[in-house]
This record gives sequence, C-alpha cells and structure tokens, in this order.
Amino acid sequence: MIRKVVVETDSALRSTQTVVELEDKSQNAFRAEFDSGVPSTDLEEQGRKLAAKFAAIAVPALGDDASRFTAGLEALPDLPDVRQLH
Repeated sequence: MIRKVVVETDSALRSTQTVVELEDKSQNAFRAEFDSGVPSTDLEEQGRKLAAKFAAIAVPALGDDASRFTAGLEALPDLPDVRQLH
C-alpha cells in the first residue's frame, strides 16, 4: 500500500489538501485548514489565533473557569501589582 502513496508538498499553501486517485483514475479532493505554525505578521491575527488555540485546550479542561482565567490573563498588563492576583 505504501508504494501507492505519493506525498507532495508546497510550502506556499496555507492549508492542507489531500487528493485521492482511485484505480479508475477518478479523483476525490479533501481540503482542511491547518495552522502550519508560520506566524502571521499581523499581531492582532496572531492574538486571535492564540486565543482560539487556548480556548480549544482550556475549555475542555477548565469548563466555565476558562473564560474567567482568560479575563484574568487579559487584565495582567493593567495590574499595578501582581500580588492582587491571589
């Protein structure tokens, strides 16, 4: 089976695409968005991606506390003294 698989890469693509060619030469294509880890030069976009990634990990683990934790993190720059965190 491995001899029948061909992997081709294109670093210019920002998503993953899989094309399956059947023995009758018909094809089915599947496309999926995938963050390749290449940071955006837009810092706001990076922040949105990081917040979404954090939520995807934190919400299953922390439930409703995840949003409270996120709010606390977002407030850190405005705290005059980190001792207020306890």
